[in-house]
Amino acid sequence: MTNGIMLVEDEMIVAMDVRQRLEALGYAVVAHAISGEDAIRCAKKERPDLILMDIKIRGEMDGIETAARIRESLDIPIIYVTAFADEATLNRACATEAYGYLIKPFEDRELRSAIEIAIYKHLMEEKLHESEERFALAAQAANDGIWDWNLITNEVYYSTRWKSSLGLPEDQIISSIPEWLERVHPEDIERFNSAISDHLKGYAPALECEYRIMHQDGGYRWMLCRGLALFDDQKKPYRIAGSQSDITNRKQIEEQLIHRTLHDELTQLPNRALFMDRLKMVLENTHRLGNEIAAVLFLDIDNFKVINDSLGHISGDELLIAFAQRIKLCIRSIDTVARFGGDEFAILVNWIPKNEEVIQIAERIGVELHKPFSIQDHEIFTSASIGIVFVSGFYHSVEDLLRDVDTAMYYAKSNGRSRYEVFDASMHDRSIHRLQQEAEIRRAIHKGEFTLHYQPIYTINPIDLFGFEALIRWEHPLRGRLLPDEFIHMAEETGLIVPIGEWVLHTACKQAHTWQVVVGKSLKMSVNLSGVQFNDMNLVQIVQSAIDESGLDPQLLELELTESVAMSNIEKNLKTLEAFQRMGVSIAIDDFGSGYSSLDHIRYLPTNSLKIDRAFIRDLKHEDSAIVAAIITMAHQLRLKVVAEGVETQEQFLLLTNINCDQVQGNYLGKAIPSEQVWEMFSKSEKNVIEV
Repeated sequence: MTNGIMLVEDEMIVAMDVRQRLEALGYAVVAHAISGEDAIRCAKKERPDLILMDIKIRGEMDGIETAARIRESLDIPIIYVTAFADEATLNRACATEAYGYLIKPFEDRELRSAIEIAIYKHLMEEKLHESEERFALAAQAANDGIWDWNLITNEVYYSTRWKSSLGLPEDQIISSIPEWLERVHPEDIERFNSAISDHLKGYAPALECEYRIMHQDGGYRWMLCRGLALFDDQKKPYRIAGSQSDITNRKQIEEQLIHRTLHDELTQLPNRALFMDRLKMVLENTHRLGNEIAAVLFLDIDNFKVINDSLGHISGDELLIAFAQRIKLCIRSIDTVARFGGDEFAILVNWIPKNEEVIQIAERIGVELHKPFSIQDHEIFTSASIGIVFVSGFYHSVEDLLRDVDTAMYYAKSNGRSRYEVFDASMHDRSIHRLQQEAEIRRAIHKGEFTLHYQPIYTINPIDLFGFEALIRWEHPLRGRLLPDEFIHMAEETGLIVPIGEWVLHTACKQAHTWQVVVGKSLKMSVNLSGVQFNDMNLVQIVQSAIDESGLDPQLLELELTESVAMSNIEKNLKTLEAFQRMGVSIAIDDFGSGYSSLDHIRYLPTNSLKIDRAFIRDLKHEDSAIVAAIITMAHQLRLKVVAEGVETQEQFLLLTNINCDQVQGNYLGKAIPSEQVWEMFSKSEKNVIEV
C-alpha cells in the first residue's frame, strides 16, 4: 500500500524536487502546503500518513508551531526538513514529539530511511496502544484458573476453570503436582521448574512464567502462571497459590507481529530487516571461518513504473507477487530471497562451491522472467536488471555490501537492462563521481544557480521577431557558466530534470507574459521537454499550472520535443499531445531529421511546426539545399511551419529565404541572451525588426 505524504514547503523549486524524489521512491504526495494555516487545513482534510514539515515557512506560524497545532488534534507523524540545526531549534522540535529531523540538502536514502522509520514507529505505537487496551479489558473480564499447593502435604487444588482451560471435565479428580507438570511441554519444563524454585528460595519476589501445556485434545496451549508463596518464621515456604491464564491468542498475535516485522506484507518474503540480519551472520562467518562462499544478487524490475501507472496499483501488486514466486523457483531452499520495497528484491546465495553457480542463478532468473505474466487478463512481459557482489573478508559491514551490489545493478540498468553485472572496484569510483555530480545539481536547485537565456526566433517574410526559445544555463560557482550538454544528461539520469524542467516552464511562461504586457507584442515562448519530462504522468498538469500561475495566453507557449521522443510510443504520446492541443499550446518537433525522419508518421501527431536539425543547416550550400527544400515543401503540404536552427551565416539565411523556410534562429540573427539583454534589445528597436 502506498503511503500518502503531505509536504509543507514554501520554496517552489525545492518542493518540486522533494515531490519528484518522493514519487520516485514509491510514495504519494497527497497535499502541498506553503504556510502553517494551509498545512493545518490540508492535514485535517487529507489525513496523510506522514507530514514532511519545513521549519521556515510562510505565514505567522513557523513549521514547529504548525506541527504542535496539528498534533493537538491529529495523530500524524511529522518529520522536520530544514537547513537549521541549532540547539534552540532542535529543543523546540523535540517538544512537538517529532518523528525525524532531516538537514538540507539530503540524499534519497536518508529521506527514505527517515520516512520508513517514522511510519514504522507510529504503527508500532498504535499497535501497542491497541494491545494495552485489549489486555486491560481482558484482565477485567478474566476468569483465570486457580491453583493452591500445600507444600507440607504436597496436595494441590485445581479450580473448575483451571481444568476446563485444559479441556478436562469438572468432575475429574486431579490432586497432585505431577499431573500438572507431566503436561508441560518438554522444552518449557526446565524453565517452569526454575521459576518455581527461584520464588520458593526467595530469589524472585513472585512466581511468573509463560509456558506451554498439553490440552486434552493433544495440542498445546500457552499459559501464564502467576503465584505467591507463604513463609513461616524460619522463612521456609509452606504454601503457594496462584492463577493460570490461557494466553494462546496473545502469543499467536505476538508471533504474527514478529512475522510481519520481518516479512513483506504483500509477497510474504523476508523483508530488508530480516535479510540484513542473515547477511550479517554470513559476513561474520566469513570473517571467522575464512572459507564461506556467498553472494548477494540485487534485482530491480525493468519499467515497473510504466506497468504500474498503465494498469493500476492492483495489477502492479499482482505482478510483484508473481515476480517473487518466479524468483523462488530459481534458488535453493538454503538461499534467502527478500523484498526490499517497491520493485526491488535481493537474494542471498549461501555456501556455493563455485562463483559460476551464482552466475547460473542470475541466468535462470533471466530465462524465467522472459516468460509472460498473466495479470488481470493482460499478458505482461518484463525483465530485471541484476547486480551481483561476492561476499568476502574485504567487506566489514553489510551496508558496504549492499552499496556495491546496488551499484552493480545500476550499471546493469544503464547498460541496456534485462541483464546482470558483477561488481568491480571501478564501478564504485564511477558511482562516487556520479553521486558527486548529482549532489552538485541538487545543490544548484536549492541555491538557485540555474538561469534562463533566450534566443530570438525570426520570421523570414517579413523579417520580424516571432518569439524566443528558453535555454537553460548553470552558473556554476567554480566552473563558471555551463551549457546544457554539460549537465542535462545527468539531470535526466537522476530524474532531477523533472523539477528543473518544471522550474523552466514556470519561469519562461512568467517572462513571456511580462514581455507581452510591457512590450505590447505577443511573442511565442518555446520550451524544450526532455524524454524523462514527457513521460512524467503529471506533465499536463504541470504545464497547465505554469500557464495559470503566469497568466500567459496558452497560444503563446510552444513545447519542443525531439523526433525520437515523439515517435517512441505514438499511442501514448498522442493522448498527451491532444491534451496540449485542447489547452491551445503549440507543439514543435525538434531536431527533425536526426531520428526517424518520417513525415508520414509525424502527420498523425497533433504538431504545429518542425525544427530542422542544425546538422542540415551547418553544411547548407546552393547545391545541397535540395533535401532541406524537400522537407519544407512536404511540411507545408501537411500545414506545418518550418524553423531552421543553427543559422550562422548570411549565405545560409539567404538560401533558407529562397526555399521558403518560415522561421529561423541562430547566432547570425541573435545569440541566446539573459532577460536583461532582451529588454535592451526591445529598447533599441521599437519595431523589433532585424536588418540582414
